[in-house]
Amino acid sequence: MNLKKLLLLPLYVILAVVLAVASLAIFPYVFTNIYKFPDIKPFTGNEWYNPYADTSGEWFKSNFHAHSKAWGGLTNGTLSPNQLDSVYLSLGYDFIGISNYHLISKSARTSSESFIPIYEHGLNILKRHQHPLGAKEVVNFDYPLFQSLHHKQDIIERLRPTTRLLAINHPEFLNSYDPDDFKYLSNYTHIEILNHYRTSLKHWDVALSAGYPAFGYGNDDSHDQTKTDETGRFWTMVRATSNLSDLFLDALRKGNTIAVKGDRGVVDNELRYLKIVNDTLRLKLSTISDSIVVIGNNGERLSSLANSDSLLFSLTKLKAYVRIEVYNPKTSMFLNPVIRTEGILPTYKPVKNAAFSFLVRIVGITLYAAFLLWILRYVKKIYRYYRNRSVIKIV
Repeated sequence: MNLKKLLLLPLYVILAVVLAVASLAIFPYVFTNIYKFPDIKPFTGNEWYNPYADTSGEWFKSNFHAHSKAWGGLTNGTLSPNQLDSVYLSLGYDFIGISNYHLISKSARTSSESFIPIYEHGLNILKRHQHPLGAKEVVNFDYPLFQSLHHKQDIIERLRPTTRLLAINHPEFLNSYDPDDFKYLSNYTHIEILNHYRTSLKHWDVALSAGYPAFGYGNDDSHDQTKTDETGRFWTMVRATSNLSDLFLDALRKGNTIAVKGDRGVVDNELRYLKIVNDTLRLKLSTISDSIVVIGNNGERLSSLANSDSLLFSLTKLKAYVRIEVYNPKTSMFLNPVIRTEGILPTYKPVKNAAFSFLVRIVGITLYAAFLLWILRYVKKIYRYYRNRSVIKIV
């Protein structure tokens, strides 16, 4: 082998690896589905859905999104499941969910009755992650590079039959989901509005303003629980009669939860009740807050009350929804919305366009086959180049 061939060999090896990775990354797009998105309409009706109507039970401090060491440390988790569990127990947490990437994990101290199978789904470069809560199995399919609105919906459709509830995680992070996506996406149940990487209130209000009944919740998304800047910062208060998994999932489904921003898990206020009586919202806290803020359509600030433990707010002129934010000395609380309904919350689900999906797959298979043939021809040229003494033009 002459010197030129020897010097070019590392370049060709790197190129071969790049082409192999590219072929694997592109392959899932062959299975793209195209959807007809539902016509989501703003909330209407003469009744109000109140997620806090059930006042039985107590509040449980919970974190559903924390990473332990997994996959040989490739996913940046630091502590073992048992060590992670110990850290959150020391901060007074009642429920500690471990959500490793594509892996359902459990600490030794978690009983089978209170265990909720959770994992974080997402094998893509732009942090488009989803959160199955009550997962029956792990779905490993994803679109690793770009994702159109149809790709994002397709992932939801592939996950939804395998889990009790499904959240969109940290949509603001790396702009993984544009706020306008939530005018169209459906068939999920929650949006992770609080996360130590980003806050996604705008995305939540876009979904609610469009008329999609998404509930919000908050989590640390901690990877190293020894770091105070990512542990005990964001959590979800769940109201239930006990911490049994079915009761927790039911409370989450109904929205009887509060997303909280704070520090070291310190709770300095509590919702006693939120009632709707004769189109008037009545709210009572356990202690005086710095301020209570009423948020309406498109995130509009409708009212604010300082230094109070209670609120009376007329809903007569409001057409869609309102949600409450409570600011305390050490915490900020983000309540789920009360929603105008015609008796029940609306449900939306997209319809797959089978004919168009088939056409896209045929085109995708053709293009992918052409790409593989081009790679094969290129590899053959390199092989001949190193087998023959004569110089063959590679590119």
